[in-house]
Amino acid sequence: MSRYLIATWPYTGHVYPHLAIARELRARGDEVAFYTGKRALPLLQAEGFQVFPFAALNEAAVDGLFYAADRMLGWRRPLRLLSGLRRWLVDTLPQQVADLEDLFAAVHFDVIICDATMWAPFVVLAETQGISLVATSSVAGCMIPGPDAPPWGMGLRPPRSWPTRLTCRCAARLSDCLSADLRSGVTAIRRRYGLSPLTEGINSYIGRAPLYLVRGCPEFDFERRDLPASVEYVGPLLAGSTSADRIPPWLAGLRGDKPVVHVTEGSLQVKPRLLGAAIRALARDFRVIVTTGVTTGAQARSVELAKEIQSESVFVESWIPHGVLMPLCDAVITVGGAGTAFAAIGAGVPLVVVPSETDQFDTARRVAHSGAGLVLNARCGSGQMEKAVKRLCSEPRFRANARRVSDLFGRYRGAARAADLIGRFSARQKIGEPSSRVAAAI
Repeated sequence: MSRYLIATWPYTGHVYPHLAIARELRARGDEVAFYTGKRALPLLQAEGFQVFPFAALNEAAVDGLFYAADRMLGWRRPLRLLSGLRRWLVDTLPQQVADLEDLFAAVHFDVIICDATMWAPFVVLAETQGISLVATSSVAGCMIPGPDAPPWGMGLRPPRSWPTRLTCRCAARLSDCLSADLRSGVTAIRRRYGLSPLTEGINSYIGRAPLYLVRGCPEFDFERRDLPASVEYVGPLLAGSTSADRIPPWLAGLRGDKPVVHVTEGSLQVKPRLLGAAIRALARDFRVIVTTGVTTGAQARSVELAKEIQSESVFVESWIPHGVLMPLCDAVITVGGAGTAFAAIGAGVPLVVVPSETDQFDTARRVAHSGAGLVLNARCGSGQMEKAVKRLCSEPRFRANARRVSDLFGRYRGAARAADLIGRFSARQKIGEPSSRVAAAI
């Protein structure tokens, strides 16, 4: 038996893939606890996991960034994006370190399974504490840079021709220049703990972890051949609940006279932009199932729009378990959250992706590259959205491609494969293998 700590942010897209791993490890007789925020407490405690909530880390400050009404975390406003990333990823580092140092002093863990966007274990604690560390990605694809992939966060085409190679090369230089402030911030914090300066990009540095688990499969990640041997794909890592109390009663009686389209902006949207356009575009010819997430602004506006249109074809809920909902759908409209994209494709359902920030652009590019859906500009109107959905429903190739990718996902066995890899890694640490390539490489 091994004892694991999963360190992750308390937001749905980060918690659920780690919850899938935690369930599988516990089913094999291991002990699993979480270090995360209070926002995730109800879910994890209901699952019976021990949670060590943020203490020094100011969760409200991070919430203020993610739930801001004017949140703009895309490369179209690079300075604002980098300011947000600094507040989230760098400024919280000393607080993460303080929390985890106190926790490690009180409790022994054999391995820390760490979200690749929670940086303290990688850039500080791997060296100061000598911890055994596994990196996990909550996004669609691997964030480690390399010549086979475009720079992260821009949604560019993979470098497979001289124009795309040139574009990616220039974008990589621009990204490196813009992110220099993040590296300097990390270096300044490392110096507080007597550590050497960071001499490479942070995602590249985290890529030195001895085991790095990536959601999806190589075919959904541009078939990269430039990744370290420590990188392992583990399928979608879906962990949604199918609890009956989360399934609305009308779902069982959903009539089949119209195609069914699910529309979601994820769990963080405060001012919905996509939901209203989708309701207006699709209410006449489709059955539209809208999920609004937990924010009251999105819920209120969606209900208001549904009432304005007065259509019996529009259904609004805060959330419906993906495992129940997706098999009923003919198409999905999403901003490009990794969890929704994986759930839809995993059920063989094609997507329209309308990205506006962070990793959504990269998810959209992977969907388009795989042929499992279409991508629209964030400023698209109702007419474009209606046309795209009708294409998905009338052209069989989109569903065929979604099913093909779903079959590829299945080969990687999700949480079962992740638990196999983590278990073998833990066993190697117990017989004395160096605990972290991150620490050993410095």
